[in-house]
Amino acid sequence: MKRIIWSVTMIPLIATAVLMQFMPESVPMHFDISGKADRWGSKYELFIVPAIVIAVILLFSFLIAFFEKRSHSMPDEKERAGAASNAKIMKIIVLCIAVFFNAVDGFILYNAYSMSKEKADNTAVDTVRIVCILFGVLMIVMANFIPKSRKNRIMGLRTKWTMYNDITWRKSNMFGAAVLMLTGALTIIGAALTAQTVSVILMLVFLMTGTAACIVYSRIVYKKELNKADKSLPKIQ
Repeated sequence: MKRIIWSVTMIPLIATAVLMQFMPESVPMHFDISGKADRWGSKYELFIVPAIVIAVILLFSFLIAFFEKRSHSMPDEKERAGAASNAKIMKIIVLCIAVFFNAVDGFILYNAYSMSKEKADNTAVDTVRIVCILFGVLMIVMANFIPKSRKNRIMGLRTKWTMYNDITWRKSNMFGAAVLMLTGALTIIGAALTAQTVSVILMLVFLMTGTAACIVYSRIVYKKELNKADKSLPKIQ
């Protein structure tokens, strides 16, 4: 899986290096609301996105290594199994993130290539709207794997209430996954029906509202578990 992740991660860098041979020295780097290029820069600025992709995946690779190390070093068998499971889930999520970045970089390269100075009157592909749609898809895909994670402090919905026990973790993350899936769907719909600036605002609103709902729900589950624990204590006569 690691080889697949890094193979996908390196695609933007390779694609940029190849297309660099066909790019003009100056390419569009920013577009206004109407899709017209309003800032031009050196074609070598296009290497910024592949560099960011590599840095992000490298960070996630350290997290994967952390879970893998715990899967061998933890004294408790349950904790070792949980760490191994989390490592597998993290690999899938990282691969999805790498594919997401590939798609985003593909649209950026397309805009830069198709809108040379000789074609400056062309209208660019609405990258912002497409990124919102792709991010919505990514949220839906990730929502299918988050509930499978075991209790940990790196991945999933992590609050002091979700970390109380396995039940609060499982219920809170199942709810969080449902909210994330709904957020992704709303983000896609919002991006498809609104202008690029509005679609970004809607996406942020959906994310903040969903996060708040998950935090509130995790506290409710925690309170219920706390009440169960209190009722199970022996009563003093």
